[in-house]
Amino acid sequence: MASTRKRKYPNGTTFWQAVWHVTIDGERRQKTKAFDSASAAKAYAARMGDEAEQRGITDPNRFTVRGYFDYWLANHPKRAKLSPTTIIGYKRNLAFVSRHVGDVLLSKLTALDLDRTYAALLERGGRARDGSRAVRPLQARTVGHAHRAAFTALRQAVKWGLIATNPAANATPPTPRKSKARALVGDEWAKVWKAAKAARYPGMDVLVATLAVAGLRRSELLGLAFDSVDLDAGTIEIKRTVVTGDGNMPVLRTVTKTEGSERPITIPPPLVEMLKRHRTFITEQMLAFGKDYCRDPLFCFPEAGGHMMKPDTLTSKMRSLMRTAGVKGVQPTHGHRHSMATNALAAGVDIKTVSTRMGHSRTSTTIDMYVHTSDERDRAAADTITGAMNREQTGKKCAANVPQKPQTAAHRACSVPNRLDQIEPNCADYRCIFIGLGRS
Repeated sequence: MASTRKRKYPNGTTFWQAVWHVTIDGERRQKTKAFDSASAAKAYAARMGDEAEQRGITDPNRFTVRGYFDYWLANHPKRAKLSPTTIIGYKRNLAFVSRHVGDVLLSKLTALDLDRTYAALLERGGRARDGSRAVRPLQARTVGHAHRAAFTALRQAVKWGLIATNPAANATPPTPRKSKARALVGDEWAKVWKAAKAARYPGMDVLVATLAVAGLRRSELLGLAFDSVDLDAGTIEIKRTVVTGDGNMPVLRTVTKTEGSERPITIPPPLVEMLKRHRTFITEQMLAFGKDYCRDPLFCFPEAGGHMMKPDTLTSKMRSLMRTAGVKGVQPTHGHRHSMATNALAAGVDIKTVSTRMGHSRTSTTIDMYVHTSDERDRAAADTITGAMNREQTGKKCAANVPQKPQTAAHRACSVPNRLDQIEPNCADYRCIFIGLGRS
């Protein structure tokens, strides 16, 4: 409760004090501030009293930022509805913030503290991928995730009356650079395919072919089991995913990312044949391993003993494969997904079909994230525009300006094979492989 009182300085001058109380480290302490008028003192006392009540400063059980984040995660109003990966994401992102301001009292946290935290994370917030203690900069997008997690948690603190305002609301997270992941171009696919066939991991060629043709997410590929593969109908069904859990351990989920993610995907006969041979290999491994082999479900691309593979393990394998192939600047697993969408459209597949195949709920997502303009298509667009202008001027169709489907010399010479192992070595066009896989 706040109040005011009249006082005099030693020289006899009258002044008024605003008086209120706070609790610090379990002790109730009196705070005062002097004013020249009673009205100013009364207004200030009322404001500080209200703020103290709203911020929960009068509560002896006050939180540090780290302590509050832990409490929020344990008492999240919608925790029962949150997926394990969402909770893990909150923990990971809030840990970035706690690393710098975790010991600050929640009531003392400011937007300036958070801005300094974001700057530090951008400079040295990451850990080296080789497991050493070396630090590396965090991407602006990752720092943005940390900001949004902090904002969400602190917004609940306002609702619970622990703080008056949300300091994250006035903080300024970095703006990530808008960039599109690069698709495989030129002869890069041929290099990756050659490296996959020579890889030490059994079935790497089947894994890469499945990524390239089906455009699966990493989690979807790892969750793919043979009970979701209909080799007679030539379809696979996405109904499981494998994600990273606590302690970097894999977690099997039977609920996909979005409603559109749970979908059937048609696969061409060449990939069906590859999966048949791969299933025979996995069955032989299962019988040789014995009764302890993981059979439920029978994963298509497992670790030893049939257990689900860690997402980071797959990324490491694919990164090594890309390095062996000499391909740079393409994401190890997601790059194939980008390439599938881009090259499917280049092969004439409509955007709705590609979007459904990718598991997107909106075609705009497919266009914004996965469709890339190629020089060939850009030239074709220019030719189309020029042809239209000529027709307007001459009133007749000019054969020289009719755009033709761009092809490389090697692509024209290729017979568009029906099997991956019959790919013409000199054909460096990804679309040739995609079209070839689509033929029976």
